[in-house]
Amino acid sequence: MTRTAIQVLALGLTFVSCFHLVQAGLGLSPEVILHAANPPWNNFHSVAQTLSAQRADTLVGFVVFLAAILLQSAIVTWPPRERHAPVSKLGVSIGVAITLIALAVSCFASSAITERTYGKVDTLRQQHESR
Repeated sequence: MTRTAIQVLALGLTFVSCFHLVQAGLGLSPEVILHAANPPWNNFHSVAQTLSAQRADTLVGFVVFLAAILLQSAIVTWPPRERHAPVSKLGVSIGVAITLIALAVSCFASSAITERTYGKVDTLRQQHESR
């Protein structure tokens, strides 16, 4: 059961990682890229928010992907199961449940990192404008 749960969790974390990495890449619309390349200051907030979200999703995606790789590496060192041993349905259920929890936690973490990054960027902008 434990082996099956770890295998399913590793696959699930790979999916969660891909979700964040794709979201980070697709978060940059052509309009945001245009504004980032030629910044009109009246669009500062939308550009900063989008780039902050991209940074957060990339960071979270990388961390989750690293966790998936570590789990997959750990399963390689696990002793092989008996020949023709059935896949544990309970293990699959546990792996899927932990994956869903990891997705929820990673989305929350991404949102928190986005807000923190945006706050830092806004503070830097205000300091720059006051000079």
